[in-house]
Amino acid sequence: MQNWLFLICGGKMKYPRIEYMHISRSVADFDYFLRWGCEIWYLISGDVRYFVENQIYEVEPGDLIITNPNEIHKPTFKSNTIYERITLCFDPTFFSQFSTESFDLLSCFYDRKNGVGNKITLTAEEDVYIRELFSRIERARESDEASRDIQQSALVIELLILINKAVASSADEERRGSMSGLVTEVINYIGENLKDDLSLEALEKRFFVSGAHLCRSFKAETGITLHKFIVKKRISYAKILLSEGASVTHTMSASGFSDLSNFIRSFKRIVGITPSEYRRDPDIHALQAQHKVAEGSELKRKSTHPSKI
Repeated sequence: MQNWLFLICGGKMKYPRIEYMHISRSVADFDYFLRWGCEIWYLISGDVRYFVENQIYEVEPGDLIITNPNEIHKPTFKSNTIYERITLCFDPTFFSQFSTESFDLLSCFYDRKNGVGNKITLTAEEDVYIRELFSRIERARESDEASRDIQQSALVIELLILINKAVASSADEERRGSMSGLVTEVINYIGENLKDDLSLEALEKRFFVSGAHLCRSFKAETGITLHKFIVKKRISYAKILLSEGASVTHTMSASGFSDLSNFIRSFKRIVGITPSEYRRDPDIHALQAQHKVAEGSELKRKSTHPSKI
């Protein structure tokens, strides 16, 4: 696995993985994402709702959505208006090293419950500033200067400072949409009972509804099948357990998988590496001691800044 993390080698710094995309396209049906790093999503145009965990955010051009690596998320579209957005995904383990005791660059991503506080509505002044930062990041990425990595990392730090200040200064006035009571109850139940039997038959009995109706309603309101949602929630929780040092077999059982080979296969397909590789990453455990975070899952467990995958 390529090592993108912060290293000191002969006095030289190796820079982190940063993925940046500025895309304008027709609308499409996206699956839920479970990203390797922290993500900043900025809407330029489009008629969009944004799902994060069990929340639906109504977003307008100029709004930000921020997610950490344990939050499943996806955009969905209310019309065929051209969808233009900027997405920046970055390695949190690198940028955490530039935090100070008085200012944590990653606070807006981790010091909250998952699915809460993801939407940021910028002031007109902040919007102008962030657009300029994105433009400068694009120019740095296209540059062939030897300093391009330094420039890009410095601009991401500046961007993180802006976002944290915007979060601190804004009231919680997020406009959320709503799912039906059934789908909301099912999502909450899944999050609180990942270790238990979440088969369609079990959910039918728990909610007194036919499996066919439940599957149709869930897919219509969330854009993902019920089975895929459960698997991604379980993998998200498995990442938290592994980052806390749990064994692979304990993680498999605690996150609701009954078969080790299926767990390893599902984890690698979604995360990109095996559970053992993810668990062995020393940066995960270094950050465990560095930063205590707010309760990060419906299961009321403590999480930390996870490493890139």
